[in-house]
Amino acid sequence: MKRKKIFVLWAMALLLTAACANDSDMLSYQPPHFNANSDAAGIYDGEWTVNKQVVDTARLEIGRSLKLRLPEDYLTRLCFPDKSGAESPQPQGKSIVVYPSTQGYSEQMELYNFCYAIFDQKNGKRFYSIGYYYATITDVDYRIDLLSNDYGNAIFRLDTGLWTIAIPIRGFFISNTITNEEREQPLSQPVTIYYNAKTRIR
Repeated sequence: MKRKKIFVLWAMALLLTAACANDSDMLSYQPPHFNANSDAAGIYDGEWTVNKQVVDTARLEIGRSLKLRLPEDYLTRLCFPDKSGAESPQPQGKSIVVYPSTQGYSEQMELYNFCYAIFDQKNGKRFYSIGYYYATITDVDYRIDLLSNDYGNAIFRLDTGLWTIAIPIRGFFISNTITNEEREQPLSQPVTIYYNAKTRIR
């Protein structure tokens, strides 16, 4: 019983991590093989929340990958706080696809982590892109990576048969897809977005 409690506390701590980083270069990242068990694989409907407030709904697909649309409207407001009117960014609504790696399990849950790309910093440290999406501003597409100093985390609860996903964000890495100009947009305070599956469709 004591070991189970320690594991649950460890899993909760992983879901709450977030911090800061500096200038960086993106590196290639080879995702591990992922193949969810038959109980975890499926299609789910759920909600994105921030500070326990619902900011979006989305569909989660679990199989050989994890496929999920990010809460793009919410993220875009954080990333481009000064853009409005004709320059207001328009998210494209595409899902991220990541390949989680198994980190542990208990009788109650399975714990995974994931990232999409790794950024090496000039000071020798590194941080991660947990995923990315695209937004269009005045006919120009921008790729927006969600930056973190830690991996994203996903928990499949065996008692409910549902998923919880946590993505800690310390800022954004914005790339102009036409000029290839890149810049980092830090957040004044890190934020963690949570996805909670509510129902399994199939």
